[in-house]
Amino acid sequence: MRKLGLLIDSDSQYFGTKSIADYFLGAGWQVDYIVPDLAAFPMALISDLKANYSVVRANLDQFCFSEGLDSYSAVGCYSSGSQIRRFQRNISFVQEQTGGRPYIFSGYNGVVYEKYEEGIYWRCGFDSICVNGQRDVDLFTAILAGSVARDQRMIPLGLNKPVRDGNDDVKRKNVVFAEQVIVPGTIGERKRLFEALGNFARANESWEIVIRPRVPAGSKTFHDHILHPEKFRGWPKNVRFSHEPLPDLMREAQALLSVSSTAYFDAIATGITPLCIMDFGVDASHGTHYFVGCGTEFALRHCESIEALLEKNVCTQWLSRTGFNLNGYSLLQTDIETWTPRPLPPAFPEEILNTTRRGRIAARQAPNEIMLVCKAETLLGRKEYEACKKIIEKNENIFKKDAAASFLAVECYEAAGDLIAAAEWLKHTKSIKPKWKKVRRKSVSLKKKEIQKFWSRLKS
Repeated sequence: MRKLGLLIDSDSQYFGTKSIADYFLGAGWQVDYIVPDLAAFPMALISDLKANYSVVRANLDQFCFSEGLDSYSAVGCYSSGSQIRRFQRNISFVQEQTGGRPYIFSGYNGVVYEKYEEGIYWRCGFDSICVNGQRDVDLFTAILAGSVARDQRMIPLGLNKPVRDGNDDVKRKNVVFAEQVIVPGTIGERKRLFEALGNFARANESWEIVIRPRVPAGSKTFHDHILHPEKFRGWPKNVRFSHEPLPDLMREAQALLSVSSTAYFDAIATGITPLCIMDFGVDASHGTHYFVGCGTEFALRHCESIEALLEKNVCTQWLSRTGFNLNGYSLLQTDIETWTPRPLPPAFPEEILNTTRRGRIAARQAPNEIMLVCKAETLLGRKEYEACKKIIEKNENIFKKDAAASFLAVECYEAAGDLIAAAEWLKHTKSIKPKWKKVRRKSVSLKKKEIQKFWSRLKS
């Protein structure tokens, strides 16, 4: 049986890859989700993930240098740009060392409407990049024309949603608002949006407005909530909150309201009217520019009657360009099954990608260094302390320049009972001042309590 691996580290990436996973499961493949930290996902998503797919607990580096990598026919990497590039570099190194590798691809989580130039540069160098439709193909082809990545393969998968006839749905006199965590992203803009939505509800008091928050208040998601709708004061009586699955809510609703959510396309597939909120105008950071010409744009502040809004229709030409229900998964499957091992396509030089900007860490360690640290981590997990110590001692300079690797040495020597060496490594770990806060958060600060406890134990 062929195996497909999907590397993700956020809930949005799970939603963005679920249709790929379902297609390959239906084609008889085994599908594994490779996840670094399940605690970073909402509980409902974890339950869905475990119920439907195999789950491998590993971070990107651990997976790339694991013994099981060669069991995969293909691996899709869906993460932030720098981590996508890090994966590409790791796989290229694996091929140099072993002569083999799986087919690798990347893509996007839903609609591509922001930072698409930067995003495509990070993704070049994969066997293929999965995009939504012809709009994306034309856009990215123009961007890459004349560059080292001008021949980068792109596969239009489509914005695919299971279409329902809805004839048996019991419709209530309500509409659903699909909240987005960072659209808009400032507290002032979010207050404006919620105030406008409240006024819209008051103008349509015979209708129920159901607000579906992206996640419950206090729950984790990829982005921090600036102002959760449940914490906003002043909602009228005909507004209620629901954490039921959005598809279930849409089956009872007559319309969906959103600023730029991919749920717009789910609404079309469900057979209800998708309405695009344009109170913030055409703004790429909000994604509203993507929906210009869709045919169902409106402004909450005008307080139109819902009955009038239900008369709006989606423009078929606009919808076709987006790739709605293109169902291009067979193209990806064929590409994988006819592929033979070869060097990866050209990627942009990392100095062009500027990997040190805004905390990006893709180029912090060379792949051979990452491989050594992963090997030591594996040995530590197996309690093979002496073998782990040998790797650390032989490659001391590598372990000393990275905070996470240095702390791994602390853990190894402590477990081996060599507290003097552990104390020296701990002292060094605490002296490392990473240039990027992101590294510090991922390594030292997460271990802060452990460090303090261990330091106290050593002192005593």
